[in-house]
Amino acid sequence: MTIYTTLDSLVDTRLPLLIQLYGEMDFLKDKEYVSRTTDDFFGIPNRLFDVLYAQRDKKHCIESALPTLSIDFLNELCFTCRQEMANQSRSLDITLEVNLYPYVLTREVIETLAKSIKLQLLSDVNIKIISLETLTPDHIADKYTHIFMYDGLEWLINRLEDGTLDNTPLPEVVLLAPLLTRNDVEYNEAAMKQLMYGVGIYISLDLIAVGIMSAQL
Repeated sequence: MTIYTTLDSLVDTRLPLLIQLYGEMDFLKDKEYVSRTTDDFFGIPNRLFDVLYAQRDKKHCIESALPTLSIDFLNELCFTCRQEMANQSRSLDITLEVNLYPYVLTREVIETLAKSIKLQLLSDVNIKIISLETLTPDHIADKYTHIFMYDGLEWLINRLEDGTLDNTPLPEVVLLAPLLTRNDVEYNEAAMKQLMYGVGIYISLDLIAVGIMSAQL
């Protein structure tokens, strides 16, 4: 079993940018932030925030980022999958691949990061650090059983729209991501349209305080 995730999913890299924009305020105690169901941050249009986020000071954001509850969710996922295999008197090797892109870290920092993630995971999980610019269905088909991404819903919509998911269907892969809408009518309509085509969703846990959806790809 191999799980794919990103560093941006394990830590909140949006928070440092919001603090730069709004000043030092405790966003984690702001109910509007932690209970959000959209990435419409305090009136900033989604598309404007996308531009600001793409242009962010990556070094500052990754150094100032705080952990999300992703590790708790991954612990529950690993425990559940191992328990299912144990009930069948079988063992299960689990590998977590963490994509650093677009961040560039020193070898020492990468080693420390891998050790830190491994220590936080309650079960024995192999940690592999990678740097991959684009995640394609072809790449997933060769490697992963689960995909865990903060922007997973947006990734799903883009792959369905560009046809790559049609060319490489992934019936055995589970996508796990926050079920976030946007202040963007076209985006939300596309999301609902694609999700109506047989993609099952259920709310299973919180990421910060945002619902997570699971979709069989």
